[in-house]
Amino acid sequence: MGVLDRAGYCASFRMNHLHPPFDNPAVRRVVLAAVNQTDMMLACAGVDRAMWRVPAGVFTPGSPLASEVALDVVTGPRKPERSKRELAAAGYKGEPVVFLVPTDLPHVNAMSEVMADTLKKIGMNVDYQAIDWGSVLTKRGSKAAPAQGGWSAFVTFSAGADNATPAANTQLWANGQAGWFGWPDDPEIEALRGEWFDAPDLTAQKTVAGRMQRRAFETVPFVPLGQYFQATAYRNTLTDELPSFATFWNLKKAG
Repeated sequence: MGVLDRAGYCASFRMNHLHPPFDNPAVRRVVLAAVNQTDMMLACAGVDRAMWRVPAGVFTPGSPLASEVALDVVTGPRKPERSKRELAAAGYKGEPVVFLVPTDLPHVNAMSEVMADTLKKIGMNVDYQAIDWGSVLTKRGSKAAPAQGGWSAFVTFSAGADNATPAANTQLWANGQAGWFGWPDDPEIEALRGEWFDAPDLTAQKTVAGRMQRRAFETVPFVPLGQYFQATAYRNTLTDELPSFATFWNLKKAG
């Protein structure tokens, strides 16, 4: 048994940019600065540091595009009372945060518990809705206002292999209502994505990725929560496991 997929999974807090309170980028920045990634990963993956990694920016930690640009926003001291003051200054008016929490996906449920506590500590009015994961996946498609059956936020995860580039990182897509659930709209991030595709080499791509991360920490399309890994177990009669997520090819009988 061991961790074969070193890209792991990237956890994130996804907010609905169409409706208050998360239509306000200043509110989103306060939440970004309040989240403790270490607490999130302890809840998700336990005390074995080999099974998770922080800090996490907008690209997969350990991948070529992972950047330290503006990363201090997720590594600095977490001060709930300061965040509470900043939240009020940002214009938060006590709107209910309809938080979708899956009861049947243990690692996401654990992170959601920590996230709900974080939001409450900074003064948010959390409407904690415990439902099954299938219902989260259904309900997240609603663009209705939270008070009319919509939602405000949920915790989710992506494959680290996807989050490693702007091409497949759905959390970083910011093309409005045509984009991924939450529908952030930031033409600058989208323009930078185009620059990344046009970049002639990895050095140029890294430069663009750093600019994308800086911009993402200003407009906050999502809040990165950390990277975690899952162990893969094989029978001891098998060899030649591939270094990736669990696959069923290339395996051979030992001996």
